[in-house]
Amino acid sequence: MTYSDGENSDLVSLSLEPRPAPPNPAPLTPGQQTQAAFSAVLKLLALGCALFTVALLLLSAWFIVSLHHTLAISPHVAARVLSTQVYSKDVRIGGNKGRVSPATVYGFRCTVIYQVASIEHQAEADIGYQKSDQSEILRWSDRIRTGDQIEIVYSPSDPSRIRFAGDFTIAYAPALLLLRWIAWLAAIGALAAVVAKKLRLPPPADDYRSASIQA
Repeated sequence: MTYSDGENSDLVSLSLEPRPAPPNPAPLTPGQQTQAAFSAVLKLLALGCALFTVALLLLSAWFIVSLHHTLAISPHVAARVLSTQVYSKDVRIGGNKGRVSPATVYGFRCTVIYQVASIEHQAEADIGYQKSDQSEILRWSDRIRTGDQIEIVYSPSDPSRIRFAGDFTIAYAPALLLLRWIAWLAAIGALAAVVAKKLRLPPPADDYRSASIQA
């Protein structure tokens, strides 16, 4: 194919060579097949962790906003701790083929005494979550002791309905636990993505040229 610009008599010739068909890629060795499969599994794990992280972040944001709203609009009052208790509860976890596995979770609550409109009330305040790790729950017994003065909020329609307030780590304990889970999940997903990228096989080399230009 030739062309002229009308003012210059020099002709430029372009020669397009047909692209040769690339050879079939060499079959993967068993080690490469295992590496590729492991990389694909880790990539799916990283994607799943990312999706769950986003979902849990939205859930935790809603929970924190809702809890903050409750603490902001509810009346605050000082209360004295009469007793504390680390309690246990048996739960059943579903398994394969309808089987259930028993498990024990632990929680923390305390009985407090306080006054509302010069009327004395006693009620229980719960930390708001249960875990199978008893040692973590026992730490709340060191934070809240019998005889301590703590801050609580109560429902104006039912003063016996109370929750912890004042101390941020106590009032927002369930939300902080959820954020710790999110951090662990995000870390696992990031690690899986990095390892999957390192295990990814390089693409086959392509040294063919699609065209050559000759002047």
